[in-house]
Amino acid sequence: MLNIYFQSLIDKVREIQPEMPSILNEKADFSEIQRAEKVIGMTLPDELQNLYLTHNGQRHGPGFFFTCPFLSIDEMLDEWSKWSQIEEKFIDNWDVNSISVPQGYIKEVIFNRKWIPFSMDYGGNNFALDMDPGPKGKPGQVIVFGRDYDTKYVLADSLSELLNYYIDCLKCGNYTVEDDEYIDIDMPKLSVMKIGQNGKNQKIFKNWKSQLSSEWLLALQKNISKDFSLDSLESLHSLNLLKTNVTDLIPIEKLTGLRELITSGTKIKTLSGMEFCPNLKKAYFAKCSLKDISALNACTKLQVLNFSNSQIPSTESITKLKSLKNLSLEGTGLNKLEGIDNLANLTELNIARNEIYDFSHLGDLKKLTSLSISYNKVGNASDLNKLKKLKSLDISNTTISNIEFLGDIKSLETIRIYSIKVDEYSTLNNLSNLKEIYCSFDQFREIIKTLKFKVRFVMVGGLTKEQRNYYSEYMLQ
Repeated sequence: MLNIYFQSLIDKVREIQPEMPSILNEKADFSEIQRAEKVIGMTLPDELQNLYLTHNGQRHGPGFFFTCPFLSIDEMLDEWSKWSQIEEKFIDNWDVNSISVPQGYIKEVIFNRKWIPFSMDYGGNNFALDMDPGPKGKPGQVIVFGRDYDTKYVLADSLSELLNYYIDCLKCGNYTVEDDEYIDIDMPKLSVMKIGQNGKNQKIFKNWKSQLSSEWLLALQKNISKDFSLDSLESLHSLNLLKTNVTDLIPIEKLTGLRELITSGTKIKTLSGMEFCPNLKKAYFAKCSLKDISALNACTKLQVLNFSNSQIPSTESITKLKSLKNLSLEGTGLNKLEGIDNLANLTELNIARNEIYDFSHLGDLKKLTSLSISYNKVGNASDLNKLKKLKSLDISNTTISNIEFLGDIKSLETIRIYSIKVDEYSTLNNLSNLKEIYCSFDQFREIIKTLKFKVRFVMVGGLTKEQRNYYSEYMLQ
């Protein structure tokens, strides 16, 4: 059936751009499909097999999928391999920023080896068949993922459905021709539209909407549309309240699909309303003056939480969020880290610019890969040597003078040590994975006296022409 749909698409494209179908390659043979299956370790779905047995991708030219090229089997394998290598490198933070739309349809990771890319945009993004969907999704659903898509969308339930959408757009004239060759069609949001048709009481919604403050009405119009509906409200997954005048969060109780909330710089005083957002994954409250954050207790699925440069009453509610992976408490006036060891899943922690003295609890955060404790009066940092997965560490502008403990953290790749008084740097020779050091020029000159391998130095504070020449000569040696 799919080859019939694809031929119909080709015929329709030919009516609009007569030369465009000529860029399609000849069909693949079954041995090429078997080779692809061996590489990716799974059987290609029937729809994709049928597509490749009709045409094995395309040559260079206008793309066949939303101006993006139809990948040949070799190109598909190349894209799949690149993403697999990225997965190996970033596995520790693989799911932190990803969001599925609709919720539960796509597994929330950067890449899944059972996503089979069949098109790309040359900017790090792909269309793919998802053969390992979330609990609400369907095997073979078409998704978009990549560098620009922390939020991943289901475009269609199947490749056939996507082709039908494409054909319908061409028949109805819902397209433009760019540069006299590219047929541009808006990507579908088929699954997003489906979830909104739930028969909720429109009268209740209209009454709720009429009672919104002017600030909240304007904020929702900015995030959705001027005449937003109940369906669009419930399917909203990210709410950005930056540069708005809202003073409370009560209305978010209606945003049942919300996964990301940004309130930085607003005048909110409490987080009341968030108790109705149990599926929230990312929340940003930078530069807020908060008197009550207890509503966070209900947000048990939070993975990213940012309170940078905010006033908060305590960390009690924060330390109950055991799903947290990325936490920033920079500049919050903290003087202790009570309960921080409860957050065993943390991979990134920023507690810079506080008044913390005791860092002994941090040694229990075994999954940490990134840590900043800069601008603190550190009493004893020796327990940090227990952080065996740590890749990035910022101890700049602290009272630390002995860095022997660094020699035990073999995983370190980047360290920031400027504005600290250190007499002995030889322990850095134990860090075989070290790639980058942020320091002053004077520190650089001391470090290279004992460092037995080359790394990249980032000089803090600027360099004179003579100092730049000195560094260049060192790197060329």
